[in-house]
This record gives sequence, structure tokens and C-alpha cells, in this order.
Amino acid sequence: MGLALFVWIGIIALAVIIIGAVAVGMQGAGASRNPELADRLGRAVAHLNGDAEPPRGLVEFFGELPDGQAVREKISDSIPGRKN
Repeated sequence: MGLALFVWIGIIALAVIIIGAVAVGMQGAGASRNPELADRLGRAVAHLNGDAEPPRGLVEFFGELPDGQAVREKISDSIPGRKN
């Protein structure tokens, strides 16, 4: 019961964030009323789209992130019987 409530609260919070991003938008009508919020949502959208660099604190926490192709090759090499 407690876990279900926690999941629903998370789903509702995510929905509110998405609705806020759409309502304010990067250049929407709400951007002129609250430019700071529009800037924050614009940066969040850029991060979600993968267009922005990861935050410095996140990179420091995880260390240097490996190249995606190198990770795929390493996984592919670890599969028995699979040749590249």
C-alpha cells in the first residue's frame, strides 16, 4: 500500500513537471511572465533531449562517462559465441 502511494505520487509529480514544461515552454506565453522558470525548464529540456553537457557534480560523482560505442563493443565481446 505504501509503495503504491509512493509510485502514484511520483507519477503525479512527473505529470506536473511535464505539464509545466509544456505550459511555460522555452518561448511560450508563460516565459514572459516567469523568465527564470522558463530558463530552468529550457535547460531541463535540453538535458532530457541529450543536447546539454551533464552537470559537473554528476560527472564528478560517477567519474568520466565511457563512450557509448566502447560500452556496446565491450558488451558484444562478452557474449559467448558472438564474433564482431
